[in-house]
Amino acid sequence: MEIIVKNIFVIHVSVGLSGGVLSVIKNLIIEQKQTLDKIGILYTNGDELIFNDPIFDDVEKIRYNTRFHFTGARLLFGIPLKKIYLQYKKKYPENKIVFHIHNVSAVGLINSIKEVPIVCSIHGLVCGGRISKVLSNIIMKKMLINNNILVGVSNKTAEYYNNILHTDKIVVVQNGVKAERDICKIKKASTELFSVGFISYLDDLKGWKYVVDAYNSLSIQYRKHIKLHLVGEIEESNQIVLKNKLKKCPETQIEYYGKIEKAGSTVIPYIDVIVLPSSSEGIPMCLLEAIGHGKIILATAVGGIPEILLDNYNGKIVERNAEDIKEKIVWLYKNPDQQIRMKENAQKLYKEKFNSKIMYEKYHNLYLMTLEGKI
Repeated sequence: MEIIVKNIFVIHVSVGLSGGVLSVIKNLIIEQKQTLDKIGILYTNGDELIFNDPIFDDVEKIRYNTRFHFTGARLLFGIPLKKIYLQYKKKYPENKIVFHIHNVSAVGLINSIKEVPIVCSIHGLVCGGRISKVLSNIIMKKMLINNNILVGVSNKTAEYYNNILHTDKIVVVQNGVKAERDICKIKKASTELFSVGFISYLDDLKGWKYVVDAYNSLSIQYRKHIKLHLVGEIEESNQIVLKNKLKKCPETQIEYYGKIEKAGSTVIPYIDVIVLPSSSEGIPMCLLEAIGHGKIILATAVGGIPEILLDNYNGKIVERNAEDIKEKIVWLYKNPDQQIRMKENAQKLYKEKFNSKIMYEKYHNLYLMTLEGKI
C-alpha cells in the first residue's frame, strides 16, 4: 500500500522510554523517516540517554520536566499536551500535528485534550493496583469522548478494553519489527548444537526460573550440546536465586549476560529457540524479533502471544512449569526436520503480518483518520 504524505508531523509521546515500548517507537520512526518530513518525540526528564541511538538523528526532541515519578501522580497530572500542541502548531503552521501516545499516563486525568489529535497505543494490560487501573480506564474513556483513536497492540488487548470500557471503538494494530542482524554478542560453546534463549527482564512475571530449572533438569547427554543464554536485567531480589541456580550447572552451559543493547539484532539471530513462559503479556517484542529472524518460539498462551505463536506451526505453546518446557526443548533438539519447518513458518508469518512496514501503514491511516475535522 502506498503511503500518501500530507505534511503530517507525528510526535511520539511516552512517560518512561524503555523496553518494548521504546522498540515500537524506534521501529515506527525508521519507517516514518522514509515518508514523513517531520517526526518528534516528547519525553520526560531522565530519558535523555536513549538519544545516543542514531535512529533519533533528525527527530525533534521535546523535553518535558516532570516532578512526578510514581504511577498514581503520573496518571493524575500527565503531560500538558494541549499546551504543547498549540505551541508546535504555531511553530510549524504548515504541518498537521498528531500525538502518538504510548502510555495513557502521558495524557493524565486532569489535563484538557479537547481538539488535540491523538492516536494512543495500549501496549498491554495496565499493571499496578486497583486505583491505577481505574484511573487508566477513566483516561481512556476521556480520549474516546474526545474522538481520539485507541489502539490495542494485540487482538486480546483490544478485546479486553472494549469489554471493560463498554465500547467497540478500540481497534487493533499488531506490533511489527524490522529484523536486522548485527555482530553477535553471545558466547557460543564449541559443543553447542542447539541454542536456547531467554531474552527479557528476569522477574517472576516473565518466568525465567522455569527456563533455568528446565535446563538444569536436562540429562548430561543433552546439556553437552544444548546451551542456555540468559539476556536481560534482573531485579536485586533475584540475583542470589540466579547465582544458586547457575551453580547447579558445572559444565558452564548456562551463560548470563545481563542487559545487552539491541538484543534483537545482536543475540536473537544467533539463537535457535526463544523461550518465554510469562504469566501475562501484550505482544512481546522479543518474540516478534524471533519470528523476524525465523526463530522458533516456546511460550505460554497468554495475552497476544497466540497471535504470533501458532502451536506446532512456528513453535509450541508451553505450560508454565519446568517439566513441560524441558520436554519441548528435548523434542525440538531430537527433531531437526521440525526445526527447519518451524523456522520457515516463522519467517513466513513475519513477512505476512508482523513487519514494521505493515505496522506503520496501519498507523499512518489512523493518523489521517484522527486528523479529519480537527485541522
